[in-house]
Amino acid sequence: MDFEQKRQIVDRFGQLLVKDVYDQSRIGLKSIINGESKKFPRLAPFCEQFEKLDDQGKEVFEELIAQYIETSLFKFFRMIEENEEYSLTYRDTKGEVFNLSEISEGLFAELPGELGWIGKFSRFHQNQHE
Repeated sequence: MDFEQKRQIVDRFGQLLVKDVYDQSRIGLKSIINGESKKFPRLAPFCEQFEKLDDQGKEVFEELIAQYIETSLFKFFRMIEENEEYSLTYRDTKGEVFNLSEISEGLFAELPGELGWIGKFSRFHQNQHE
């Protein structure tokens, strides 16, 4: 497998992770902060608390939580890489299995920065650059 194939596999995984985990977590958080989740009994108390904040307070809190989501993903990948008995794998169309950590040379390093998965694939970050 050449470098470009490895890069495509790793980036496809990153794109799915950002779309299905990072962005969905941010969308859920936004719906709580904006009061849209008030109809859900377990979320209503949080929505009510956010109503007390001004827009700047809401923005600060949202950014803080976004950082914690990213940090949690970073720590998860680091845990996987530091414990050899666990791995994330990719199975190609021929049935061959590849360890994603080995293909990427470090999944935790794929997340941050403008060229990282979140910078490249998150709808929250892409909108900032348009």
